Amino acid sequence: VYLENIDFALVLAARRRNAAVLEQALAALADAGKLRPLCKSGTTAGLYYPILLENRDAVQQALAHRNIYCPVIWPIPAQAEGICETCEATAAHILALPCDQRYTEQDMATIAETLKAIVTGE
Repeated sequence: VYLENIDFALVLAARRRNAAVLEQALAALADAGKLRPLCKSGTTAGLYYPILLENRDAVQQALAHRNIYCPVIWPIPAQAEGICETCEATAAHILALPCDQRYTEQDMATIAETLKAIVTGE
């Protein structure tokens, strides 16, 4: 019954809008090579906006200290270690920025500004 009352078009629109806000706000960092987005806002509809960055663990911890939780969504299980270098590199650098429908555009702007300050050391 619960799922029958969800307007999935609105959910999709909110997620894409939030991803677009992050994409635009982080474009300068991407252009400067400080991070790499892994999707385009027009095609994503996920819970997260995934990015790659060199110092993922330090950035994740700094964001958490500012009450922004970004999970590591792709850990490599021990039995799969050493099989795929690309997978391991991605797993070591991916950070998932929240962008689902529960958040507002202002939330996305706050996440982006906080991330920018951390990455640039401001």
